[in-house]
Amino acid sequence: MFAELVGEHSDRFVAGGVAVPQTEVQQVFLGPTLLGIHHNYTISFGAQAPIYQSVGSHFPHERVRFAVNFSYLLFQHSHEGKNK
Repeated sequence: MFAELVGEHSDRFVAGGVAVPQTEVQQVFLGPTLLGIHHNYTISFGAQAPIYQSVGSHFPHERVRFAVNFSYLLFQHSHEGKNK
């Protein structure tokens, strides 16, 4: 288990070549995350709460964010010694 800190910054959205006003977003989230590793496979999941939010009037404020991630590791390091 560990703490995960995620930040995001987004400039204005563009629709039809025109920047839409009040669509800038800056947010920072913090929360606990669990990580499991089995051979080359990993899974992590957790919940994060906002510690800073500055969102345009077109977006609602988030109260909590949940995430689940699956990964496959391409490279595996062996701890076996070369001496026999």
